[in-house]
Amino acid sequence: RRRQYLSDSDSSFRIDHDLGWANAASITSWRRSGGTGNQDSDDSGINLGWAHFNPKQQTSTQEFQLASPATSTVKMIGGVYLFSDNAAVDPLTQFGTSAATRPQTIQYVFSRQNTTSYAGYGQATAPVMADTNVTIGLRYTYDLRDVHGKFFNINGALFNETNQKGAWPKMTYRLALDHN
Repeated sequence: RRRQYLSDSDSSFRIDHDLGWANAASITSWRRSGGTGNQDSDDSGINLGWAHFNPKQQTSTQEFQLASPATSTVKMIGGVYLFSDNAAVDPLTQFGTSAATRPQTIQYVFSRQNTTSYAGYGQATAPVMADTNVTIGLRYTYDLRDVHGKFFNINGALFNETNQKGAWPKMTYRLALDHN
């Protein structure tokens, strides 16, 4: 027997503005998901495993761009990009004879994962000969992730907990030659 109730909300918008010497853009998005659900893990009348879960997630992005006007000989774009995602199970409740080492034991699992990313980028495309363009670009991205989880038994005793964090900086580039 499975029952799930999920909800989703999201929105996005873009604002463009002509500065004369450049075009500016702001691109924003936001999403929230959540719900609750039950799952009988073995789909039988025997209480081998059952779970109740409460997933939650919220994601947002923001990008700011500056681009050369369409009439420019050299086409340029640059900007910054921000990303944030927070996800959690608060809590996942497991019980039944297969949920833990003792029959009819309950365990609670709390977990969250937070991801944040920042990026700055720039790119330029210029003609080098008739019908031939060269494009050069550079992007720097810095990703952060934090994961936390803990498990409790029915008496509230903590029997496992973990915290992990990581950061990943990366520089990427683009070099392209195109001929029409």
